[in-house]
Amino acid sequence: MLFIKSKNVDKTLLRISKSIDDSLKDVYSQIQTKTKKEDTGKRTTEVPLPVTLEDCLYVFDNSHIVAKVSRILAQDLFLGELTFIPENEEDKEKAEEIQKNLIDFQEELYFACIDYFYAPYGVFEVAYDEKISTKFKLSQMPVITTKLLETTFQKNTYFLIEQKTDTSTNYFKIIGEEYPPKDFTYGKEDLGQCVIFGGDNFYKFLKKPEWLQAKKILFADIGIDDKYEKKIENGNIADAILHVNLEPKMGGNQLVPKVNSKGEALLNEEGNPIMELAPDEEDIIDEELEDKDGGIAVIYSRTEKPRSFQLVDIESKDNESLNNIEEKAEYKVLSSYNVPKIRLGIMDEKQSMNSTRDQSVWEIYTKDLGTFQKPLNKKIEQFIYLTKGVKGKINITTPPIFSDTIEIETNRIHEAWNNAGLTLQEYLTALSEYLPVIKLEEYDFTVNTGLWNARYYNGQPFGDTALNDSQIEEFNNINNMISGLE
Repeated sequence: MLFIKSKNVDKTLLRISKSIDDSLKDVYSQIQTKTKKEDTGKRTTEVPLPVTLEDCLYVFDNSHIVAKVSRILAQDLFLGELTFIPENEEDKEKAEEIQKNLIDFQEELYFACIDYFYAPYGVFEVAYDEKISTKFKLSQMPVITTKLLETTFQKNTYFLIEQKTDTSTNYFKIIGEEYPPKDFTYGKEDLGQCVIFGGDNFYKFLKKPEWLQAKKILFADIGIDDKYEKKIENGNIADAILHVNLEPKMGGNQLVPKVNSKGEALLNEEGNPIMELAPDEEDIIDEELEDKDGGIAVIYSRTEKPRSFQLVDIESKDNESLNNIEEKAEYKVLSSYNVPKIRLGIMDEKQSMNSTRDQSVWEIYTKDLGTFQKPLNKKIEQFIYLTKGVKGKINITTPPIFSDTIEIETNRIHEAWNNAGLTLQEYLTALSEYLPVIKLEEYDFTVNTGLWNARYYNGQPFGDTALNDSQIEEFNNINNMISGLE
């Protein structure tokens, strides 16, 4: 119905579809795609990927929805407010320096995360400052320039990342993997260090890109886009076929004077009219249709008893089904990544005024983000601990929740507070989750414990709670600040 095998786009799509199927078969059967010997005697193989990086890049470049979803997820996971909280209090100063470093290179993490969502993995290089122990530099390594290698050294297996650019080829250890002592090298230079975003329930370092679940409908959508692009490039492509049935030709064509655009006869040097063959009926019809819209292909036939013209529409019947394919592709890709339409700014379904469906969908999305974020944050925490010796937790704020939800939740917290259901410390802690202006690090809950552990009823100490003058003053300051936020 839709695709014509001779068109270039279809050959490309068919080739890539077959390439993906072959890649998956190779991985399932653990076929090693490439083997080579190094001068050091190492045996090295390129780890087969569930989808080749070239095929992933084709999908990213040709599917606006895959590209958009990859960027949105990376943005929501890595461009929020970043904090690094040390596990041990004595590491607080180091942790602050590490946090500053991470914030300086958040964009590199964002770029690596984009690769992670459209390809089997994302990767970034870690370089260290020899003078300052807490200093480091992060640089995204475009995934299309890399390969995952498996190498054997002294009968043990190790994994490396190879990066080829226009000017050099470099090799990197993967932080978190164990390697031989310092004399272990690969190629001509010492090895760099990198972190891989990847791994799932099938693979150690890799994952199947989520868009694979929508491959068939996604490729159909790419084919449609390419079809219309070619239609614009080539001018009018046939929307319909016009069958013109004419009488048989009788002998040769008649000679007639050649005329200019004004209809005036053109003369030769001797002053005589320049003669040309009279146009056939086909030429006349073609000329009439040439500047018209609609892209009509004309087929001529000649019979003894000519019939009337027949117009066969070959385009309009497809339009509805083509639009459906685009919508289905978008829906299936978004579903595969667990991204709601509302995150793309699309609200195309009517809801009642009191509906909270969008709010519920958004809450589910933010929880799904946590599922994506946890393993990626662990990769960063691991490299900080292994290279800087500081254990801690990475926190990156995800997109804000609906303002209606904030109001509902803060009202519940206020109600519990006013009815002696929460201590002052619990009250501030609960509010801080919804109101960023309340920064818990500004309060020291280890002193004035009587103030923080007391309960209050309608703003007054409840039960046996007794406060001294300084505690009352601090309480009033806090209460006034919170009242100003309501």
